[in-house]
Amino acid sequence: RRRRRQRRQRRRPRRRRRPAPRARRAERARARAPAAMSISSDEVNLLVYRYLLESGFRHSAFTFANESAIAKSNLNAVDIPQGSLILHLQKGLQYVEIETHINDRGDDVPCSQPVSLITKHQCVKRKRAADDDGGGGGGNGSGG
Repeated sequence: RRRRRQRRQRRRPRRRRRPAPRARRAERARARAPAAMSISSDEVNLLVYRYLLESGFRHSAFTFANESAIAKSNLNAVDIPQGSLILHLQKGLQYVEIETHINDRGDDVPCSQPVSLITKHQCVKRKRAADDDGGGGGGNGSGG
């Protein structure tokens, strides 16, 4: 009997149980979700090291490489495109600028001040084009 049962099991493939609809939706959502972002201190150190070399600070780069033990990490500075640190900082600033200049409804908040890495951003409302033309009507318009 045992042999017969084993033969039957070999002949017909086992049916794979389908997960419940909720589980299938969750699986699809996980597949569509963007990969989690992470950055290690070794990656940041390698970007800084590469920046120091590109900027001509060879002695500083040498000292930084020794202190941060870049040689012990499995990352390679050759794989990094030139100007990567500056590029990533600029992209981060663009993201911050977009984040601070869009309100809850998704509308653009007019501002004439640039975003800086060092100082806290203070929005200064920029005048609209209609106000600059004097077409705003009334008030202190320029009637030449």
